[in-house]
Amino acid sequence: MYIITLLLSIFRIPNISYSTKSRRLAVGGRAGQVVVYDLKQGRTQTVHAHKHPVTTLVFSDDGKLLATYSYADSLLSIWQVINEQVMLPTRTVQNQPKAILDSL
Repeated sequence: MYIITLLLSIFRIPNISYSTKSRRLAVGGRAGQVVVYDLKQGRTQTVHAHKHPVTTLVFSDDGKLLATYSYADSLLSIWQVINEQVMLPTRTVQNQPKAILDSL
């Protein structure tokens, strides 16, 4: 898993995030979906997060939260990860700059 973390930090791919704590990989899609791969359990989950492409996303340090942002939607959503699943967003903020994600 170190290789994934290294590659993501080198290439700075904004619509992919990996949590070393939970061993989950999240990928944002063009149709607004987020696919979360649980590498520990070998499961995937698709979350319909936005109406437009996911611009960027990031896991919190502990892997319990996933923040997703769509520039076209002007919408930031913070999702809670419970019992191996991404649940409904705990918070949404509209018309805020991408800098909010950088502060998480």
